[in-house]
Amino acid sequence: MAEANGLIQAVTIGAILAGTVAFTALFETWVSPQDQTPAQLLRQIAPLGWLLVLNSALQVVALYRLPLDNTIRSELPLTWQRYIKGTALKDNLRIIAHQPVIRLSIIGLATFWSVGQVLLAAFPAYAKDALSINNTLVPQGILAASGIGIALGSLFASKLSHNRIETGLIPVGAIGVAVGLWCLPLLTTPVSQALNFVFIGIMGGLFIVPLNALIQFHAADNELGTVLAANNWIQNIAMLGFWCSRRCSRWRE
Repeated sequence: MAEANGLIQAVTIGAILAGTVAFTALFETWVSPQDQTPAQLLRQIAPLGWLLVLNSALQVVALYRLPLDNTIRSELPLTWQRYIKGTALKDNLRIIAHQPVIRLSIIGLATFWSVGQVLLAAFPAYAKDALSINNTLVPQGILAASGIGIALGSLFASKLSHNRIETGLIPVGAIGVAVGLWCLPLLTTPVSQALNFVFIGIMGGLFIVPLNALIQFHAADNELGTVLAANNWIQNIAMLGFWCSRRCSRWRE
């Protein structure tokens, strides 16, 4: 299970990385913000928007080509009332609350991706002020290095697991991420920052792959979809909370 999670994580991060770099490069190539009105800028980036729409359409086509799994239908009907009243959310959170391993794994994943969200939002401004980098492609490339690191770390976690969930990788990854974050303000060149982000990504891959595997292993077969949905919901709420706290701190300044 850990090996499969590692491969999936590596492929996913690779796709995100490729899309980020490609669209950043296209933005730098097509858009010239000097002496232009907002309307002119919107017209220039419109083709990029249509490329995103085309990419989304291709994703939908690929989604519908996936084979259907002959699973047992849930006894709970999918109705809007359960979501509007919050019943579905309460049921999902109740399942997680009764499983300490799942609960703690979700907290760990939510914390990791929330820190990543803050880095993603804050680093471009930091690179401009502290490193004097004005080309947006450079900080995006540095951030993309973390994606390369996560992909490598996920593959390492897959190889080190050997058909089991290697929980010993979790503290190693957590300590490594902390060390990388501590080193971040000490580095003054784009190359050193990129290498540091690769290191943070590798440690992050070692951290998240076992946690994802633990969630899937400890969730009951008839509750796995519910647990994964709650996991995604909590992660997104945590990332939103970290982002809002950063915006509030900047507003106070």
